[in-house]
Amino acid sequence: MSKLTEQAFVYLRHGETDWNRDQRMQGGVDIPLNATGEAQAAEARDLLGGLGLAAVYHSPLLRAKRTAELVNETLALPMVEVPNLREANFGAWEGTQVDRSPGGHYDLWIKGGTTPDGGEPFAEFVARSLAAINFCLEDAASRNAFPLIVAHGGVYWAVRHALGLPYGGPLRNGHPILHRPEDGQWFVGTL
Repeated sequence: MSKLTEQAFVYLRHGETDWNRDQRMQGGVDIPLNATGEAQAAEARDLLGGLGLAAVYHSPLLRAKRTAELVNETLALPMVEVPNLREANFGAWEGTQVDRSPGGHYDLWIKGGTTPDGGEPFAEFVARSLAAINFCLEDAASRNAFPLIVAHGGVYWAVRHALGLPYGGPLRNGHPILHRPEDGQWFVGTL
């Protein structure tokens, strides 16, 4: 299991899009936030205001970038776009309904049993995502900054994998999660 850099951070999945609402696989398709997603970003902004965050790292995809911008309206922090925080490339599956049932295509992808045509293998995606998250954490540590990472539900797989956390279903849109190393363990909790 790869390690997560020991640096406190907040992770925020982007706000909702129409494709999230419709349970369609987005991957690299650049779908904008819908009205619910914009409201979720505003609610997250209110939760994050008093935490002492010092930098915002975000995926280049519109849904994450816009969430980061909305959250940062009152925080006014430096923003860093990190290309490898982008969601998995689901290739031919992008735009299709997500099948999270046991033995469904998403389950098989996670278990390494299949990769969509033109898509990214799960293990490679997790390694890329963890490297991107660790880049954010190491960059923040070099600035003595407490970072916010705004990305995607799939990218959070890397955090779960590195911390040995079970899947537990999809990450909720627009709900910040605090991560803090404590005496060789990690505290993980929603705000």
